[in-house]
Amino acid sequence: MYLAEDFRFGTFGHPWELSLCVFGGDLLDLVEADLHTVLGQVMRRNGRQVPV
Repeated sequence: MYLAEDFRFGTFGHPWELSLCVFGGDLLDLVEADLHTVLGQVMRRNGRQVPV
């Protein structure tokens, strides 16, 4: 888990699900395009399951 001091953005790795949650608009704006390439398909967006 990596968090900004003010909790505006960060990441959280889920060990059983083998997933990475990335949150915070500023961070997502910087990395979102590359996340799909590096990590694969998005599982959830805004807490909701993304259709396959």
